[in-house]
Amino acid sequence: MKHPLSAEERVALLRQHFDDCVPLARISGQTGIALRTLQRLTAGLRAGGSVKTLGRQPRSDRGSRSLPPEIIGAIEGLALRRPAPTIAFIHRRICAVALDRGLSAPRLLNGPGGRCRHRSRSAHDRA
Repeated sequence: MKHPLSAEERVALLRQHFDDCVPLARISGQTGIALRTLQRLTAGLRAGGSVKTLGRQPRSDRGSRSLPPEIIGAIEGLALRRPAPTIAFIHRRICAVALDRGLSAPRLLNGPGGRCRHRSRSAHDRA
């Protein structure tokens, strides 16, 4: 995997476009950077006008979790069982736990429409 370019390296590439009128398509072909990425960087430089605007921005949700701690603990507890349970089994159990506690099921485990498809526990899950 290539190392990402620093903000200064990005500005140097874009200077070729601004100062020497090198087309972004040519810069893209020479560097392997997607044309759309270069277009986005060019727009960012024109709008912001500083090198800092071209650096990677941290995610706004960095360090936070969207799941309640009790659901995380339940998922981890189920996943560590031996023999390892299937994802479908974990999905059914977590939906049941979330519904029992009045919580919404995790997004990745939700069915269409944002609701858990497994509202009631099957005989297999109760055992």
